[in-house]
Amino acid sequence: MPSLPAQRIADLKTFLKGKDYNQDLAIFISLKIHSGKYRFFLYDLKNGVIINRSPLFLMVPDYSC
Repeated sequence: MPSLPAQRIADLKTFLKGKDYNQDLAIFISLKIHSGKYRFFLYDLKNGVIINRSPLFLMVPDYSC
């Protein structure tokens, strides 16, 4: 299973401190990863693990007709 950038996680935890946001879970989406591969991640901030991942397909409508 891939890991998420430690610096991004640390930055997010710092941002969340003292705010009225969910302190337990975070969603990460990487559009650098090729479509069809796992690029949507649900991350447990308290335990430091990815608890779910999924391919993310972006559907762009075709308005050319």
